[in-house]
Amino acid sequence: MNIIKNKILVSLVCLAGTVHTISAWAPEEGKLYEIRSEKGLLLDNQDSGDSNAGIFIAKPVDGSTAQVWQFVPVENRTDVYCIISPVTGMAIDNGGKGEKECDAIIWPVNPDN
Repeated sequence: MNIIKNKILVSLVCLAGTVHTISAWAPEEGKLYEIRSEKGLLLDNQDSGDSNAGIFIAKPVDGSTAQVWQFVPVENRTDVYCIISPVTGMAIDNGGKGEKECDAIIWPVNPDN
């Protein structure tokens, strides 16, 4: 959905000719979000609250609490957010201890990770 919005915004900017300011998207605090792939699949924690549990890409399920997320601002860091399950309180994290291209996992909230 954000990709479509971004494409529309770019098209409007091109049509307008000159734009003085463009605002980036920012999540609303306390609002719940689905994180959707281009193919319509959603990030899903499979209702697990266990540390190191995997994050999966799954078909949307109406009413699923495993597929909703909150963006919580990190203190003293502009435009940096932890993505947290409002049900478990666990955050999305990198399962590779800083390595690249590792599995996404859920983990206790730690903005320093």
